[in-house]
Amino acid sequence: MLNRLIKFVAVMVLVVSGHAVAADNTSLQHFGVSATLGYISESFLQQNTQWEVPERVYAAAALASIPGLVKELSDPVFDTEDMAYNVAGALFGAWVGQHFNKYVFVGFERDDDMNASAIGFKLKF
Repeated sequence: MLNRLIKFVAVMVLVVSGHAVAADNTSLQHFGVSATLGYISESFLQQNTQWEVPERVYAAAALASIPGLVKELSDPVFDTEDMAYNVAGALFGAWVGQHFNKYVFVGFERDDDMNASAIGFKLKF
């Protein structure tokens, strides 16, 4: 029962993050995009490094915060509230990834023979 609940929560977090991008509230958009990037960054680091928690979560959050920082630096006025939502979303997404990647995993593959790349999404039941 607990495993099903964990799987459900993981999927719902991804869905809510996706809907946040479509919202009118810019703070929610910053949080949603950064949460998604945090999850993807944590998944990538978990697959490709030997780092342990909490270093991997912090590194994933830092990586996921970079696009938000670049965006804020390119704006006429740096908005600290938007940046706070970027960092909070990135930390949240990395935390979710760290806890739920044993059930939900995003993988990246490159096949040079076929000149193709793939992003895979797996659910463990």
